[in-house]
Amino acid sequence: MPSMLPSYTAGEGRFRNLRETSAPIHGTDAPLHTPTSVLSLFAAGRSDHTEVLVKIGICTSLDKLEKFARFGFDYIEPTVTSLVEMDARALAAAETRLRACGIAVEACNVFLPRGITLIGPAADRAAYRAYLDDAAPRVAALGAKYIVFGSGGARRAPEGYDPAAARAELRDAILRAGEAAAARDLAIVIEPLNTGETNLVNTVADGLSLAREIAHEGVKLLADFYHMRRENEPLKNVAEAGSLLRHTHVAQGQSRAYPLSAQEDDYAGFFEALKAGGYTGAVSIEGRTDDEDNDAPKALALLRELSARAGL
Repeated sequence: MPSMLPSYTAGEGRFRNLRETSAPIHGTDAPLHTPTSVLSLFAAGRSDHTEVLVKIGICTSLDKLEKFARFGFDYIEPTVTSLVEMDARALAAAETRLRACGIAVEACNVFLPRGITLIGPAADRAAYRAYLDDAAPRVAALGAKYIVFGSGGARRAPEGYDPAAARAELRDAILRAGEAAAARDLAIVIEPLNTGETNLVNTVADGLSLAREIAHEGVKLLADFYHMRRENEPLKNVAEAGSLLRHTHVAQGQSRAYPLSAQEDDYAGFFEALKAGGYTGAVSIEGRTDDEDNDAPKALALLRELSARAGL
């Protein structure tokens, strides 16, 4: 039976009759104003640990890169799907803006658009391969290191589908993505997602097992604090991931809000686990806020302080 999925045309940067409807989680683009007390805390966090190994960034769109550079973030993390929608001129303009403001793109998330299915009878592997061939060069063009393989809907196994077959199909899809990424000096990082978002790979421990099973240079692991808390996963699993852990996300464990206070959740335990595992990657804020211009600098200052206290 022919696939009912829209076909992907490489070079057009979109699926026919399909546009990505999801968006990164961020607040409004209100006038910029940064409280002096927040900047002081940020400076204090830096001075406690002069050789900062762990970079702090934020998941946001490219149109906000200048603002987050002014806030002091080391990098932004835009979506893969937004890059795929750009034409060559827009992508080149984004590269120029990144160089001008001195902020980097460390990773890209929201890997797959709605309409791609990886598991089960509806999977369209030809469309997936075409998408990979188009997306990976765009991510590499912005100087990123990692593509976040979250995309819970795309990797959800159909109800009643054989679990072993589902895992094998997901493994093959991640391997193919890892091969495409490695060809561009990138790596895929598997993002374990909570059971409310997908039914395959819900814990860091499971993601680690899958990454070891795939055993490819282009396939690594991500740990997301929010998803770990939703699954009540022990933070020690972060340390046990060791060198395979290459990227992380942080948000408050229940509301998925920006992290604003060390007392609201066990962020300190997360950073201590990163230190115990020898982590030297980056930490992205991936959360919600109703006041981005005030909350983003506060969250940055908190993560700087937690990183310094953990010795990262």
